[in-house]
Amino acid sequence: MKRLFLLLLFGHFFFSTTTNAQETSPFEITLRRESLLLAGGVSVLAVGAYAYFHMNPSISDDLQRKNIFPMDRFAVDLSSEAMAVTSDITALLSIGLPFISMATSRKKEIVCQDMLMYIESICLIEGLTLLSKSVFKRPRPYAYRFDKSQNSRMNRSAISSFFSNHTAAAFNGAVFAGTVFQQRYPDSPWVKPIWIGGLILATATAIFRVTSGNHFPTDVLAGAVLGSFTGWLLPHIHRRGRSERGLSFMSGGSFSIGWRF
Repeated sequence: MKRLFLLLLFGHFFFSTTTNAQETSPFEITLRRESLLLAGGVSVLAVGAYAYFHMNPSISDDLQRKNIFPMDRFAVDLSSEAMAVTSDITALLSIGLPFISMATSRKKEIVCQDMLMYIESICLIEGLTLLSKSVFKRPRPYAYRFDKSQNSRMNRSAISSFFSNHTAAAFNGAVFAGTVFQQRYPDSPWVKPIWIGGLILATATAIFRVTSGNHFPTDVLAGAVLGSFTGWLLPHIHRRGRSERGLSFMSGGSFSIGWRF
């Protein structure tokens, strides 16, 4: 919470001078579309959570290194609790990045727009992550190491390697933050720092998830691709005028200052 509070303060004091002049939102919120997106996202999340928490936590005792995809094999030899903790921190910072853009606006409806879009993206990426883990049931790298305790190898987490939740959430937050900030404040000198900083944090998360021994490279690669996609997709869907061009069947009234039906 302290880190998130510091992020909000940073965004408010350092970005407000360059962004407050542009308060017209490039995004549009429609009642019917948001209802469909939220219902869809929550449904995916609910199905994913149900499937994940009903997984059989058992794991095969004959796991063999030779059966791992060649580029992933080296991850079996990696293990670091410090890297695991560091990945938690970088992922949390990446997830908190969109709140910087929210902190720069003085209009509550703009903050609500960003918050709603971000919630939709989180529901979607978290649901897809849980579904993927429950379908593939891929053992984590440490499951191939028989020097690990039986308890750490015989649980639901041990067969939840694909794809990386930390990485997916980090890239979702980083790309969402960069996309929204750039669309709202295209002339701000902070556009590049937001993009570069976010992608560095997200990439670091992916690297730390591998070096910690929790994921294979293909796990974090898939998480990075899907997280980036959802982080870009939701702002793109909400671009002003987009509903008239490609999503008119979902339009149902919009609000820019308060709700208008």
